[in-house]
Amino acid sequence: MTGIRIFPGTPLHRQAISDGIITADTVLLEPVFYLAPAIRDTLCEMVAARALARKNWVAPGMELNMSDAMLDALRRFPVRGPMWKQLKRLGRSRIRPM
Repeated sequence: MTGIRIFPGTPLHRQAISDGIITADTVLLEPVFYLAPAIRDTLCEMVAARALARKNWVAPGMELNMSDAMLDALRRFPVRGPMWKQLKRLGRSRIRPM
């Protein structure tokens, strides 16, 4: 889920219809997210490049700097505070995407 959540009757809702992301009849009870067409095709590459440049960035689902299994294991520990601070303390090497 990437982008800004679309809510009915908002300017973003009208923009999403105009851009063809949804139709006027789209039911928005389940979250639907708007991602500008100008960055849609390059967003994953932009996130990956920036995450790989920083050891404490995690991109869930992309397995950047931490595998999903490692992320799940870290969440089970009684750790307080932002996860990026915990990752910085681990001092582990980078994980590149597969």
